[in-house]
Amino acid sequence: AFERLDKETLPWKIVNELLSTMVSKIPQKHIHDLEEIYSLVASHSPQVQTAAFTILHRALPAAQEELSINVLLEKKDAQLPEELLSLLLEPPKLVDYSDEALAQFPPAIRTYLLAWHLVYDSFSTASHKVRSDYSTQLKTENLISPLLDFLFDVLGHSENDPLNLDRAGITSDEIREYKVDIAQAETEEKDMNWLLVHIYYMCLEYTPGLVKNWFVDCKSKQTRLAVESWTEKHFSPLVINDTLDDVQKWSSEQEEPAEDEKELLVKVSKKSREVLAGYEVDEMMMQIAVRFPASYPLEGIKVEGVNRVAVGEKKWQSWLMITQGVITFSVSYPLPLLFSFKTPTDYPH
Repeated sequence: AFERLDKETLPWKIVNELLSTMVSKIPQKHIHDLEEIYSLVASHSPQVQTAAFTILHRALPAAQEELSINVLLEKKDAQLPEELLSLLLEPPKLVDYSDEALAQFPPAIRTYLLAWHLVYDSFSTASHKVRSDYSTQLKTENLISPLLDFLFDVLGHSENDPLNLDRAGITSDEIREYKVDIAQAETEEKDMNWLLVHIYYMCLEYTPGLVKNWFVDCKSKQTRLAVESWTEKHFSPLVINDTLDDVQKWSSEQEEPAEDEKELLVKVSKKSREVLAGYEVDEMMMQIAVRFPASYPLEGIKVEGVNRVAVGEKKWQSWLMITQGVITFSVSYPLPLLFSFKTPTDYPH
C-alpha cells in the first residue's frame, strides 16, 4: 500500500510513517510470504524501508530454523533468497557521492546496508550446514569484497583516518547490535556509521574467513594497517569473547561419555585467549591448545601441541596439521564443532 515517489512530500511522509508503524506491529504469525517485502527495502522512503526491514529482521531468523531442518532432510544446498541478493548487485561507490550527499545517508546506500544486515540475520539461527552454504554463495558471487571496499572507504581507512568510535559515540553494545528505531533518531551520518560498524562486526562474526581473504588480497598497505589496528582495538576482543563463550556453552551441554569412551576435557581462558582440549590417558593429559591472536580473525588461529601422550610423534604432528588446516581453510567453521570429533581424522573434508 506504499507508494514510491522520487521526492517524498510532507503528507506522504506522514502517511508512510503511520502505515509503517502499523505494519511493523503485525504479528509474525500473520506474515507468510516474504518475497514481496524485499523490494520495499529499496523504497525511496526511509519509513517504508524501516517497516520492511523490521518485518524481515523478525521473520528471517525463525525461517532459518525450518530451512536448516529441510536442508538436512532433503540433502540439498541452502541458498539466500534471490530477492534479497538482488539488493546487493549494485554496490555503492564512494566516488559517486559528495561529502554533503553522503552525510545525508542516501536511500540507495541505506538499502544496500539494510540488505546486508538481513543477509546476516539469515546466518544468526541457521545450522552450520546452512551457514556454510551461505558463505560459499557469498564467496562464489564475490559479494563481500565490494561491501568491505565501500565500508572502509566511507569510514576513512582508505585514507588512513579510520572513524574514531569513541568520538563518534559508538559503544561496544552498539557494535554488537543496530537498533533501527533508535538509529533513526540520530543524525543521518551517525545512523550510517553505526550501521556500517555493526555490519563489519557481523562480517567478522559469521564470515570471518571471507573477511580474512579480503584482508590478505587488499593491495593497499595503508588500508591494511588501518583496518588491522582498528579491528584489533574495537572488534577482535568482542569476536574472540563470543567464540570462547560458544565453546564454553558447547562444552557445558555435552552429555556424559559412554563407558568405553574418554571424556573430552575443555578449558576456556579468556585472559590468555585460548582453549585447551584433551583427554586423560593413564593419569596423564594429552592436550592441545587453540590460541587466538590479538587481531583475530584477520590473523588466523594457531593450534599447538601442549602434551603428547600414547601417540607417536609423526601421528601427533599430523593431527596438529590437520586441525590447523581445517581452521585455516574453512570460510565459516564453528570452533565448537571442531571439538565434537574424537580425533582430527574424523573432520569432514
